Amino acid sequence: MKKINRFSLTGGSLVAANGPFRLFMLSAITLIELVLYLLLVPDYPVILISGGSPAGLFPLLVQTAAPLIVASLGMAVVLSVGGIDFSMGAVGAIAAAVFVRLVPVSPFLAFPGAVAAALAAGLVNSFLAYRFREGRVAATLVLLLAGRGLADVVSGGNVLELTGIWDVTGQRPFFVEFIPLLILTLFSVSMLLLFSSRRLGKIFVNTGLNEETVRRSGLNVSAITLSAFLVSSFSAGLAGILLSLQVGAADSSQLGRFLELDALL
Repeated sequence: MKKINRFSLTGGSLVAANGPFRLFMLSAITLIELVLYLLLVPDYPVILISGGSPAGLFPLLVQTAAPLIVASLGMAVVLSVGGIDFSMGAVGAIAAAVFVRLVPVSPFLAFPGAVAAALAAGLVNSFLAYRFREGRVAATLVLLLAGRGLADVVSGGNVLELTGIWDVTGQRPFFVEFIPLLILTLFSVSMLLLFSSRRLGKIFVNTGLNEETVRRSGLNVSAITLSAFLVSSFSAGLAGILLSLQVGAADSSQLGRFLELDALL
């Protein structure tokens, strides 16, 4: 039998091939929108410092768009391997509940604890997706149903208010307002650098198109599937943290609701 070159797989990666172009187009469209807004609504500032915190159009756009952009990038990875992560909203709710629960204990442990909870959910999703290969699209429905219950257990059935990051004046420190922009920038740049390699992009895409070909080429399909769902759950966890910072609380029944559908669109 003819040996298959492990890096001569057919197909291509939209993420890898068109990622930089799409990022450029998105940035250009955002810039045009800001310019039009300045011309049409000159009285509303793009950015200003009000009460020691940034305010205006740009901070508002970052706070509202950051969770969706982060979740969309994670969803793109799962789509490339032929799956759909329907549990993103539930995983985000779990991560938010853990984050808000740990902030009063130690703000330095809150972020890694929330991320660890999201990655644990990703392990469950990846196991189910690989175990039931034919039903990979529906594998994440388990956490879609059970995830909200787990988040409710973490929160004790209550809406947890985010405390512990406010200063003595009752306001959030200035640096907290830049956390969404920081997370969005670091995650977007990391994904762009990771999938700017056409070889890696082809591996993920061809896993979804022809899993048997990828396996015969000598690559570990289970590891590829595992990494895809881990990235998706990681992005869902980040989105949950950003949403909890945005609203100042973690509501296990409402936070991140329909996040996976927004990420698909």
